[in-house]
Amino acid sequence: MKRSHDAAFGSPSRHGLDALPKELWNAEILQWLQRTDPVSLAQFRAVSRRTAQWIPMSRLYLAAVQQDGWELQYLPEALKKEVVCLAAVQQDGTALQFVPKALKTDAVCLGAVQQAGWALRFVPEDMKTHAVCLATVQENGWALQFVPKDMTEAVCLAAVQQDGSALRFVPEALKTEAVCLAAVQEHWKALQFVPEARRQKIVRLVNVL
Repeated sequence: MKRSHDAAFGSPSRHGLDALPKELWNAEILQWLQRTDPVSLAQFRAVSRRTAQWIPMSRLYLAAVQQDGWELQYLPEALKKEVVCLAAVQQDGTALQFVPKALKTDAVCLGAVQQAGWALRFVPEDMKTHAVCLATVQENGWALQFVPKDMTEAVCLAAVQQDGSALRFVPEALKTEAVCLAAVQEHWKALQFVPEARRQKIVRLVNVL
């Protein structure tokens, strides 16, 4: 089967799937394309072995982004539906940068930061809700640096619980005893970011606990 694949796809951009013998228009070809070139997969129409019917392009695009979220950047804008965008960011949160602003819904933004906290960089400011920010730092404490300045203590606490060194991004006013203690408990090196006035007490509490 491999020889048939190679012969038919020696120049996929010139021939495409239509150049294949009809007996090869099956699920195996779709799987082979998906493994080797998801972009080409999203450019071709194929026939399902089970139904012998044309597979809608939307399903091929969905399959492409489910394998690699960054394939979203190659999709025509008209085909970037919310379900496709959501699948892309669930595979790779940073694919959010390729999602049209109109489709950056609560669900898409939340799905992105749950997969990769760094994706908060691509969330519009007006979409950085408490839920989105909390999910962000629970996945990656260091992403606290992208959280709006009016962050809550709860978000800061979640961030340092995930990564104690994220204490460096906590505003001084929110470096409460609870936040500082949680940070140092997660990693002792966070002690350097504890305000000097609290440092000795935090050390004592850590040693007691």
